Amino acid sequence: PGKEKSNNKINAQIAKVLSLISEAKRPVFLAGHGIRIAGAQKQFLELAEKLGIPVLSTFNGFDLIPSDHPLYIGRIGTIGDRAGNFALQNCDLYISVGSRNNIRQVSYNWNAYARGAKKVVVDIDPEELKKATLKPDLAIEADAGEFIVFLKKELNKINLPNWREWVDWCRMRKE
Repeated sequence: PGKEKSNNKINAQIAKVLSLISEAKRPVFLAGHGIRIAGAQKQFLELAEKLGIPVLSTFNGFDLIPSDHPLYIGRIGTIGDRAGNFALQNCDLYISVGSRNNIRQVSYNWNAYARGAKKVVVDIDPEELKKATLKPDLAIEADAGEFIVFLKKELNKINLPNWREWVDWCRMRKE
């Protein structure tokens, strides 16, 4: 085992995420398979419901949230669906947790991926955060489960905006 990491860095990054969340008008949460690998499925669903923002999934993260859940909009990428991709392309804050953001998700026109969004990418592998394709505005090297637990705990420190119109817009695309 390596050295224990200090929580100071993730605490500072969580503070930045909270700031981005409080400013967002059209946020989305992308749930990837790393959430399952971290054993954080239950915590993820609790966080998603607490946030109240549209949830998108990767191909391997599709069953982290029931497909009939009111916040679940769809899958993204070339093997995703129209509603998921529409929500992604119209968001202003993209929070990706446990996803490698591979080429089947971001396509070859990666500069246009979530084109108007601030991008927060959480991955346990630092090399994944340095890829030439998706350039995060905030790259967080962390275990998906740890990030989810920290974020859920810290959400109590801010007043969450009302994203009802945005969620309804996404649901209409899904329907």
